[in-house]
Amino acid sequence: MRESQNYTIVAEKPEYLTKREFFSMSWGRSIPQEQLVKPVTDTTFHVKVPMEKPQLNKVFVVENIYYDLDKADIRQDAAE
Repeated sequence: MRESQNYTIVAEKPEYLTKREFFSMSWGRSIPQEQLVKPVTDTTFHVKVPMEKPQLNKVFVVENIYYDLDKADIRQDAAE
């Protein structure tokens, strides 16, 4: 992970809805200098990702998915 980078964590578990959680190194997270002695540092950040089971008759919102006119490919700016 690089400082000032943003990441999306994707959590998947059988019988649960897939969840995406935003994670940013910009929010005061950094690797302590004493651990930066190797080219690759094995620091672990723990992030809680609340997951829920699907429920019958529960309403949920699907965000807009944008396509170009007469095309089936999802646009690059809409892929995220």
